[in-house]
Amino acid sequence: MIRVTITQNCRGEITKICADEPIELYYVNPHISNDRNYLCDDVEVGARSVDAELGGVEIGHQHDGTFAEDGEPMLPKLGPSIRTH
Repeated sequence: MIRVTITQNCRGEITKICADEPIELYYVNPHISNDRNYLCDDVEVGARSVDAELGGVEIGHQHDGTFAEDGEPMLPKLGPSIRTH
């Protein structure tokens, strides 16, 4: 599995994108008819860049209790991401 990180600043703006291997990443803006699809060609490639962004800490997910969910189980956070291949 290829890991991808999208790093945001405090305003929610994307500041960095990293991937284990080369990827094609597209921004899609359906509300802009004349320039709907945009290829992002500024992706840092390499497992080390992904590891650095993740920082070796636990990974949150939808069911870990961070989000308010009625009736959903509260599961623990996932362990740090480690590339498997």
